[in-house]
Amino acid sequence: MNHDIEKALDNLEKRAQDIQHYMNIMGKVKTVNVADDQDFQREFDFFYKVRRNAEWRKVFFEIFERKKKKNCSYKEIITELYEGTGQVEASFASKMLASIDENMPIWDSKVLDRIGIKSSNKRGQQKLEETIELYDVIVQWYSDLKANKASYNEYITSFDSRFPDYSSISDTKKIDFILWAMGEEEEDTIPSVYIQNMEALSDAAKIASRSIEAYPGVVSAVKQIADCMKQYQGISQTFMENARRISETIRPIFEYQQQIMESVRPALESLGKTIAAITATIPKIEIPESFFKTLGNLRYLYTLKSITWPLFLEDDEELKEIITGLCGDKKENYPLDELAASICNYYNSEKLDNIVDGWRKLLKDDSERLLLLEEAVNLHNSGCYYGATSIMMCQVDGLICDISNYTDENGLICSEDDEKEICELYQIDFQNHKKFAKTSEKHMILRLAAMTENAVFYWEAMTDYIYNVVLTSHGEEYRDHNPLRNKICHGDQLDFGTEEKSLKSIFVIDLLLNLKSEMQWLAEHKFDK
Repeated sequence: MNHDIEKALDNLEKRAQDIQHYMNIMGKVKTVNVADDQDFQREFDFFYKVRRNAEWRKVFFEIFERKKKKNCSYKEIITELYEGTGQVEASFASKMLASIDENMPIWDSKVLDRIGIKSSNKRGQQKLEETIELYDVIVQWYSDLKANKASYNEYITSFDSRFPDYSSISDTKKIDFILWAMGEEEEDTIPSVYIQNMEALSDAAKIASRSIEAYPGVVSAVKQIADCMKQYQGISQTFMENARRISETIRPIFEYQQQIMESVRPALESLGKTIAAITATIPKIEIPESFFKTLGNLRYLYTLKSITWPLFLEDDEELKEIITGLCGDKKENYPLDELAASICNYYNSEKLDNIVDGWRKLLKDDSERLLLLEEAVNLHNSGCYYGATSIMMCQVDGLICDISNYTDENGLICSEDDEKEICELYQIDFQNHKKFAKTSEKHMILRLAAMTENAVFYWEAMTDYIYNVVLTSHGEEYRDHNPLRNKICHGDQLDFGTEEKSLKSIFVIDLLLNLKSEMQWLAEHKFDK
């Protein structure tokens, strides 16, 4: 059996209840009024991860009920959803269609990855038209697979042998399940945070090292220049020899003026040739591209810190263009309200779904916390920002303590020198820090930051935001645009029910979960050095 299919079926067996949920949906879709039946809607929402507010869901299920009564196309469904919600719902349109016609495939990010399809960053009508065309590509891929009898039969017979009770499911859905489960495979790879800008930041020094040597790319550039200059050692020796000749020649200048002029001329001609050779060669020295990339990334990171948006691990070019376009070359007086509106608009529920999918892998052994965080994101997508922010801010302390306990249990040690450096960076008395390093979440996060080894500039930015903003006991200058955990939990900040603060809370949780992933990676590789 194909190894990928076998691994996918192993994963699917762990989530066999999902197949039953699908069967329940397909058993009801033709017999109930999906626009009114709350039980059907709850199961559909759960299985297909529908995290939208009540108004959106009302439009969706009303269209669903109308369309199921007659033959319909993907184009008709997605167009009506676009007209009713103002959003291009590529995935949910396909899920509606696949529930009406079980032989139609779904549009799912994991499925798209497996078959090599990627949508662009177009918007509005252009996005709608492109999505309709891409769905046709998905349909054609399934058609091509069916034409390849050997591969096609391997999918179907493999599924049926593992799940004989569900052999009545359509062949298309069996393939859907397998492709989806392939996306669930766990890989023994470096956490995703390390991948971002690795070319530019892989040689980063520890957080406290702020000298020019700490910037990877700069070191590489200087090294290349130094290596290149070795080639000119011979030229330099010729230069010095010529200079020596000149010195020896001009010594008797007072006695032999005419003779010196004749002697100097050859030396000067040789010197001129040497300088010309150097001049002709120097422009060929190339500064590595990673040097410029590093500077660009660090400028962007500085911008994120300045506007207090904890998007340090988000590596999306469209998002960068939005933020840099609004900030321009400003170093102060950023358009914070406009930035908040644009960023919140960018992070629609589909993008947040992808973030939550990452949480499921990171919290596979902590189902209770995952349940809380999933509900918080559902509240955010429904516009219940007070509920979303309060749930997530209440998890900050617990997550920091959990990560700190993990490092202790797995023998990860922060050197005293590193802790002293980070205390100096944040202007904290070291002895006071030692006293509270295991009991105060503010001191814990500093200790954890000092342990990080990969992408340290990003972790320093995360630490700065959590320590100085989220966990501040003062910070009135941050109050208008940020969730302040201590003030929220103590009833001091009451204006935290905004989309901006709720979205920032989601990214605070995401940063902490990725920090735990960093600690897990360090624990697994601590003996590699």
